[in-house]
Amino acid sequence: MKILLFCSLFFSINFAYADSKTLFEQGEHLFRTAGGYGCSTCHGMFAQGGGNVGGDVRGKGIDKLNRALEKEPTMLLLSNALNLAQRELLASYLIELGKIPSVEWIIDDQVTFSNASIKLGVLSQLVLVNKRLETIKVALPFVAKSSFIEIKPYETKAVQWIPKEGTIELVYKQSVLAIEIK
Repeated sequence: MKILLFCSLFFSINFAYADSKTLFEQGEHLFRTAGGYGCSTCHGMFAQGGGNVGGDVRGKGIDKLNRALEKEPTMLLLSNALNLAQRELLASYLIELGKIPSVEWIIDDQVTFSNASIKLGVLSQLVLVNKRLETIKVALPFVAKSSFIEIKPYETKAVQWIPKEGTIELVYKQSVLAIEIK
């Protein structure tokens, strides 16, 4: 009897996990395609802002989403396109993203020096936005000693890692990002 109870509990937990992953992926797809152009157009590929007009919406829930859909002029375009279930799916996706601390690095033709800080030992996300007209290759020594990421023009990529103590300095030509890990 105990074995049967354990097995049913084990399978129900695994199915719940699979469902939540599916919901996350569905939310991500909706975030990138809603209304034919997606939320990512204004809020960045990972809801981090991307230097776009919409700004960072990671961690925002259903109340803030509904308020924006009713009040913000650019969001009104999506208001009728999203039903209640889709709004809840988007909000769930944004809340899950908000649980992962992130640092955004926008690389363009400007001379920039940016600072950021992130918590030691917590799964984090570095979002790299290439606003140059060329493919770039950036060294990511915190991932592995010989790790690089290649990003096409106007593409956004994210890397997840668990930060170790210290400061990471990322450099691409005249663009520098210093991440302090506390």
